[in-house]
This record gives sequence, structure tokens and C-alpha cells, in this order.
Amino acid sequence: MLQFFENTSRHLLISVRPLLWLLLSSALQAKAGPEPGIMTSNMFDLQYEKILRVKPERLGGGLGQTKDELVIVTGDGQFAVLALNSGELTDHNVALPRNNIEGALTLAEQEFSGAQLERAQKKVSTHLRYNDVLVFEGKEKSHLVLSYSHYDPDRLCFTHRVSMAAFPAGQSIDSLSIAEEGWEKIYEAEPCFGFRHKRMPFAGHQSGGRIDILDAENGDIVLALGDYEFDGLHVPDYPQDRSVDYGKVLRINLFSRESQIISIGHRNPQGITVDGDGRVWSVEHGPQGGDELNLSIAGKNFGWPRVILGIQYGNKPWPLNRSQGRHENYDYPVYAWVPSIATSNIDQSKGFHPFWEGDLLVFTLQTKSIHRLRIHEESDF
Repeated sequence: MLQFFENTSRHLLISVRPLLWLLLSSALQAKAGPEPGIMTSNMFDLQYEKILRVKPERLGGGLGQTKDELVIVTGDGQFAVLALNSGELTDHNVALPRNNIEGALTLAEQEFSGAQLERAQKKVSTHLRYNDVLVFEGKEKSHLVLSYSHYDPDRLCFTHRVSMAAFPAGQSIDSLSIAEEGWEKIYEAEPCFGFRHKRMPFAGHQSGGRIDILDAENGDIVLALGDYEFDGLHVPDYPQDRSVDYGKVLRINLFSRESQIISIGHRNPQGITVDGDGRVWSVEHGPQGGDELNLSIAGKNFGWPRVILGIQYGNKPWPLNRSQGRHENYDYPVYAWVPSIATSNIDQSKGFHPFWEGDLLVFTLQTKSIHRLRIHEESDF
């Protein structure tokens, strides 16, 4: 729970999704009990209180929201519902679709041995994760929508899925009963890829996987899909290949199951939001430096992995960039951070405080801080 203080005024924030997720993430390993604190900004102070403790076995996860409930999915597939009026967890009967992590670990035993096997098992155990959840509310039916990395036991390979589960409009999430089999696949990224024997065996930490509602009436959502470390260094260059889905921002229709690429050349987009004007903003990790804020418009190519404002890990030049520290011949990010801040999610401030109205809020993993960005409308993107 957050409150801001400005002179003697006192206001309550319950609806900025990534802000709540930031506080939730910082409390994952904390002890039980309220721990109020103060966040200081250059305009006013924010008083916060950690109201929930979750202990996932792996990173990832996301939040969805109705006007009364907060839906929480952790990276390891825990599902929780929080009543916003009380800040209390409520009972539910919702199971998530299986990501088949057990089958992936079995395949690792068949393909690797020794230290390579240990590494492959560790990467699967930590990187095959659930990425995000949203509540898509309709007039007659509503849907829970889930984004996650998936192992296909029939094809013996990995992909990224978006699945949804329908329920009557207006029904509370804590009253739902959804089995593992009650989810319907609406999107699956192509190609389905196997373990890699060069570099990291499975790089689900670069899956991105954030989703947001683009057009509620038409049933459209957006997905920011990472490159799973297929970046052209001893592996295929997926972000620049329009025949594959990875390293793209995509538009997906929940009802027709059709998808189309909006922009390409993305590395690891950890956040996406659609602002009040329908513009699609994403934030993504560069390698060492070069985190980006991008405005995705149809046809844009942000250049990864051929250009980046950062460098390779270990203070080495990025080998595919012909002009280090430059971003030539491709669409430029709206903003970039050098050095990196480890961007997490992004949202637009709406109805929280007039000083922040319409600003973009970018959240970080490195310092668990909030970066507020003001977009000047006369800017030419």
C-alpha cells in the first residue's frame, strides 16, 4: 500500500500495477509483519507498506488487476489473489497450465553429462518461468491471460506461450475454479528450439514476456517477447529475422488467435505498457549498458543485435556493432541508460497525483527504484 504526502494532503494508491509489484518483489524474502517506509521523490514523498509476502523458487511473475482484486503470479507458478480493500489474501481454486519443467529436466539428462548437465538443469530450474498475467474484462465473459516459457514434450523443444481461461464477467477471481486443463492456448512462438550446446543451454531469463491490453473492444493484447539469447553470436540472429517471433513486440488477438509483428530488433523487454493515447511503450535490457525505452510503431526496427549503445559483458566491444557506442542505421530508442539500470516493468501514471499525471514510470531491478519520464508531445519519435 502506498500513500503520498504533499503538505497536509494525504492520498492512497491502489492501482499502479508495477509500483505494487516493485514493493511485492522487494518483500519476497522478508519476514512477516508490516514494514512501513518512505520513498523520496523530487516532488513529494511516498509512504509505503509491504502487505504481502511470497517466497517463489525462481524470479519472474507479474500482476493483474480488477477494481477489487490483485492477481499475483510468481515465476514458479504460484497463484494468489489479494483483496484490495483489506490487503488480505483470499482463498481460490485456480491452477496454472503446466510449463512441463519436469520434461525439460529429463531431456537435459539425455543431452548433457557432468558439469554441462548441472548447468543445463540449473538454467531450466531458474529460467523456465511464468512471466506475466492480466485480467481481460469483457461485457459477457472475462479472461485471465498468462504469458510463460513452455517446454513441448512432443517436439522436445522450448517455446513461449500465451494462454487464457474464460469466466463470467463480473465474477470475482477468488470464486473461480480453473484446472490446469482449463486454459486455452491462444499463441505459441515459433520456432520451437532445443537445448544449445554452445553458450547458455537455455536462456529463459531473456524471455521478456510482458503483456498488456491494446484494444479491449477488439480483443487485442501486446506481447514483448525477448530473444532467448539468440543474438547472432554462434547462434541464429532471431531479432532481425521476420520469419521468427523472438526479439519482437507483437499484437495478438485473443479471439481470432492471429498475431502480427509490430516492431523488431528487441533483446530482453522486461516491461510493456499501452498509454492513454494507445501508444505502445517498452523497456528492455541492453547487455552491459544500453537499456532502452522504445516506442513500438508498426515497421520499426530497433537494431538489436546489430547495434546497441552498450557493450559486451566483460568490458568488451559488442562484436556485431560496426560503430561502438553508436546506434546507426536503425530506429533509435526514445531514451537509453548507460550504464544500465536493469529495467523492470513500465506503466503510465493515471489519476495518482497531478504532478505525475501522464508520466511514464520505469522500475528497476538493480536499485529497486522508480524513474519518472515525462514525454514532450512535440517530440518527433
